[in-house]
Formats: sequence, C-alpha cells, structure tokens
Amino acid sequence: MEIYALSKSPKATQPVGNTKNAVSRPSNFNKPDEAKISVTAQMKARLRQIQQSQENLASGITMLNVADGYLAEMQGITERLKVLALKATNGTDSAFDRQMAQVTVSSLIDELDRVAKDSSYKHMRLFLGDYARTSKTASMWFQIDMTPNSRHRIFLATMTSSAMRLSEAGAKISISTALQGSDAIGVFNDALERVKKQRADISADAEKFEFAMTGLDKEAQALKQGIESIETRRNTHKKVAP
Repeated sequence: MEIYALSKSPKATQPVGNTKNAVSRPSNFNKPDEAKISVTAQMKARLRQIQQSQENLASGITMLNVADGYLAEMQGITERLKVLALKATNGTDSAFDRQMAQVTVSSLIDELDRVAKDSSYKHMRLFLGDYARTSKTASMWFQIDMTPNSRHRIFLATMTSSAMRLSEAGAKISISTALQGSDAIGVFNDALERVKKQRADISADAEKFEFAMTGLDKEAQALKQGIESIETRRNTHKKVAP
C-alpha cells in the first residue's frame, strides 16, 4: 500500500514568484485581463495541490500518533515483564511465588499479542509485520515533495511475542527458577528496547511531516495573499477604466 503527500514543486511555483513581481509593479496591470486570469488560475491550482498535501500529511501524522499509542501500551507491558523477571531472581522467593509470577508473565505476554493484533489504522495492521523493513507484502510511502528523492518510507516493526522472543511455538518464556528469571531479564530488556526504538523512529517521522506541513502552510498563505491582491487590483482596474 502506498500513501502519497504532494508538496512543493519548483516548476509549479515559478509562476507564483513572477506574479508577486508583477503585483508589485502597477505598470504590469496594463496586460490583458486574460493573462492575469491565467496567472491566478495557476496559483489556485497550486493552492489546491498544497491543500491536498496538507490533508495527506495530516492523515500520516494521525496514523503515527495512533501507532505510538499502541506502542505506549506495549512499553508498559515490557517494563512490567522486566520487573517480574528481576523479582524472580530473588533467592528468598518460594516456588509458589515464582509460579504466581509466571502466571502474571504469561498473562502479560498474551496481552502484548492482543495489542499487536489490535493495532490498526484504517484497516491497516500496524505491528504484525506488514510494514516491517523485510516485508514483501506491503509498504508505506509518503511523497513529501515533488522532487525525485523526496519519497519517505515508514517502517513499523513486528511487535508480536514471537518476534520479540517472548514465546516460541506457543510456549511462553519461563521465570520459574532464579536462573530462568536471570536469563529472562535480557530477553525482556531487548523487547523493551525494540519498542522504545520504534517509538523514537515514529517520533522522527512525525517531526519530519510536521516540518513539511509548516512549509506548506507558509506557501499556502503567500499564495492566498497573492491571489487576493491580483483579484483586488484587477477589479479596481475595471472600475476605473473609461
């Protein structure tokens, strides 16, 4: 799946700069009205492109925020798992204590899988591997600018318990002994770092889109002012014409 957000085109914006120069020189308003209408038509077309780009980028930012919300849940789960593994290494815990801790660990791993399976945006499954770096089934691209090298791909890692080595063939990682608890600390820590890295990547993607949105907004405001200025002067010229 590909999602596109169009942005600034040097070719598309060249008439805008020329128009601003034309607006600043009253002598240029001796041109035929048809020429002025053509210029404003180009400016309005560019403005529509920008507005669509803003909508696309806003949708991308919303998707990233939704994804981060699911990741926040996963981070909370992996942090709890790490604490439970640390507790399981305590030599004073009884076998019953570790058994109860194992029940909690298994429940939390099930919850992690539930969040991973439920994480979606507009029917797109976010963390089941569809948009992972190695995925061959789907991809998520954003065309931030109209230049050839401005395509940006978003990667969303697989966040299931099996992908994070918390379970294998349905069997969940065990902390039933102090040694197993010690081994599990490293696994849980890796899972936690995996989630935190994905959140950092999403934050960087969102920041990139927000920066692009700011630039588009400035260009849109300039275009609106230019269109209004041209149309105001054209109407004034018509009124004073003999």
